[in-house]
Amino acid sequence: MRYRVTAPLTIHPGALLELTPEQVARRLWALAVQPCGLHRVVLPVSFKAGEELGLDGDLPKTHASAVETVELNQAAPVTKTAQPVAAKRAQRVVRGH
Repeated sequence: MRYRVTAPLTIHPGALLELTPEQVARRLWALAVQPCGLHRVVLPVSFKAGEELGLDGDLPKTHASAVETVELNQAAPVTKTAQPVAAKRAQRVVRGH
């Protein structure tokens, strides 16, 4: 099921998550890629309010107050590629910021 985080949330090892490429890149040290395309949490990972994630299995009751269910047609679009951080920094330098 897909969820939107409404309060800071930590997912503990063992959970299978569906994440965007950007979310995976920020948490790669704590995830193991599974053959099905999901990511198994191997070290605790945190999410900020507003982030969306897919969770394979039942939502632990302790997390219920920190998330809301997202209908499939309401989910934020998943971007296929993210602009590299170096490119973003280069744009700021060019603009003089």
